[in-house]
Amino acid sequence: MENALKPSAASNRESLRAATVLLLLATCAVSGAWSAGSARIVFGGWTADDPQSIYLTTPNGATFENLTRGAGSPLYPAWSHDGRTISMSYTPNENGRRIYLMDADGGNLRPLTQGDDDYGSTWAPRNNVIAFTSSREGSARRGVYVIDVDGGDAVRLTAPDAVGWQPNWRPLGDAIAYSSNADGRLDIPAQEIFIMDSQGRHTTQVTGRPGAADPN
Repeated sequence: MENALKPSAASNRESLRAATVLLLLATCAVSGAWSAGSARIVFGGWTADDPQSIYLTTPNGATFENLTRGAGSPLYPAWSHDGRTISMSYTPNENGRRIYLMDADGGNLRPLTQGDDDYGSTWAPRNNVIAFTSSREGSARRGVYVIDVDGGDAVRLTAPDAVGWQPNWRPLGDAIAYSSNADGRLDIPAQEIFIMDSQGRHTTQVTGRPGAADPN
């Protein structure tokens, strides 16, 4: 890793660890943080020396590699299942954050979506489709969308009158779990877990108790 961060001074090492340890604890529970084979962990964070960036580290925290060097305020990275590509939310300009892809070494950065507020990407098991959350129709109408990795138009899976976020693919690739308000209605604040098929059909509510719920 050419850009591996290996602080030579004890103070720099402690500063880096202090800035990243909480982010690691939070991100390791997120779908897509671990690479294939569990050799690397990808996460978004910042240090005293670098602005918001996407980093790679090892499970023992021996090295930290900055993949983006702070450009575009990237967050919410996720590995493809073959370990070759990382998706993330990225803000290239004033047009808002979108889903971008980059190679595992940080190269070949390219846009995937064209929404005003796209984030929280997750890869289908075959690496051909990405599901993500978008507020492109406004925060009160945020929903779960899918897009082919090769490009094209994003398709909303959740109903237009329902709020949905934090999608997570079933390992078989035939269903997506996500968070939504009860019954998918905007006027009910309780968050529950729902499941729908990969086409956005056959929606089923899984949890029924009030309170926060997260399929990740």
